[in-house]
Amino acid sequence: GFRVASLADRYVTSSMGGGTILPNPSLDPETSNTWEIGARYSAHGLNLDGVFFYSVADDYIASDVLDAEADIYQFINVGKAKSHGAELALSYDLPHGFTPYVSAAWLRRQYDYGDWKTWNSGSPEWTGRFGLRARHDVSKDVELTGDVYGRFASESKLESSSGEMTRYH
Repeated sequence: GFRVASLADRYVTSSMGGGTILPNPSLDPETSNTWEIGARYSAHGLNLDGVFFYSVADDYIASDVLDAEADIYQFINVGKAKSHGAELALSYDLPHGFTPYVSAAWLRRQYDYGDWKTWNSGSPEWTGRFGLRARHDVSKDVELTGDVYGRFASESKLESSSGEMTRYH
């Protein structure tokens, strides 16, 4: 999706989530073109959703590692970013309001800084979720819902503009 730098991204130091994000007042908004093709099937309780996508962005806003040991980052504009991948979601509606489901996404993103390129953009190549949702009508106006799930992701690597590599598990 398209992202515009917020006032916080540009002017406020943030220490939420364990790391520190330094402001960058020179951030520009992204411009991007995205192409998607997908299909959906839904019948007899079976729901299947799939999509392939390709995106090209200029001035892509990304997180850059300034100091991995101190967990210090800053948002920067990457000259270009090309992303492609696929998403698939499957669920089945069982009796009594139970729905098991699984979804998975495959993503590859390349950053182009002008003088060098990298596929180590900090995004895991594979992500997904599986679980069981439950829905029960207590009355006409009250509904109870629940969702027990697990998530997974492959290792990701982030190569900073200085060439430093950080791994996330």
